[in-house]
Amino acid sequence: MSWRLTHVVWVVLVLLSGCFDDADVAWVIDTGAVPQQLDAGSVGTSGVLEPEPIDEYFVGGGELAEKSSTFVVQQLIFSGELEPGVAWGFDLDGVTTPDNTVESCGHGDQTSPSGEKGIDNNFARVWAFAEALIGEQVKALLQEAINEGRFLFMIELSDVSDLVQDDDVTVTLFRGMLDPMVSSAGFLLPSQTYRVDNDFPSSVVRGVELKDGKLRAGPLQFGVPVEIFDADFTLQFESGQIELDISEDGSISGVMGGSLNIGNALEELYNTGAKAEAELVTPLFESYADMERVDGVCQSMSAAIQFTATTAFLLR
Repeated sequence: MSWRLTHVVWVVLVLLSGCFDDADVAWVIDTGAVPQQLDAGSVGTSGVLEPEPIDEYFVGGGELAEKSSTFVVQQLIFSGELEPGVAWGFDLDGVTTPDNTVESCGHGDQTSPSGEKGIDNNFARVWAFAEALIGEQVKALLQEAINEGRFLFMIELSDVSDLVQDDDVTVTLFRGMLDPMVSSAGFLLPSQTYRVDNDFPSSVVRGVELKDGKLRAGPLQFGVPVEIFDADFTLQFESGQIELDISEDGSISGVMGGSLNIGNALEELYNTGAKAEAELVTPLFESYADMERVDGVCQSMSAAIQFTATTAFLLR
């Protein structure tokens, strides 16, 4: 019997096996291979072979949430003022503060690129001095932390009916876990599957409006890791906000900002091998603190960071 005729015969037999309700066995035939006997339950009513049930589809268990879209930050972008008095950021305190205001320790607010008044981002003024000295090193170290999976900053939009228009979205910020794959361009590849790092605090904002693929959420908290010199700790931002814009390809870009307690950040640095460097920048950071005034001294600095993020899957 020719090969072609043999192939046709076996196909007919497999299709006919679905026509008998009392069949005890069905056969899967791969021409040239030894037939394998399977339980009849593996064959659907149409006669098409179906996969055996898998008790645990994902290694370690877990499931993907419905009506949820998740993103992972690919890149953090620090920037100074775009021009004097203009910077990315948010109105963190709800007040438009002029220069020489006592409550802000003499520092006035800025204006956003879109013209929004009252922007609090004094870090942009500090970065104008710091970028030439440490800018490239900081960017490289943070990108390395992202690409190696040591800082996987995740953004989840849940209870979403439409990623363009939805008036009741829940925004969750958390840290993910994965040994990620990276593209030839040096950024995380899209659509990888992550798990939640429960050792890292998460932050949730409910009832957020998504309009024309854009949203703003707050107040919230978020952390940025620092691995520079011998330092290894997380900068914690309070009273934060996040703004993002969803592109047609599913990627997002945006800004996150908040207030950073200068004393806590410097204390972390003092306890590392970077103590000498911390002592050098202490006067600069303290002089640009503009929030949380106590006994005539501002304890925190307002800041904002731009970011880009790509699509991700999240196992819970």
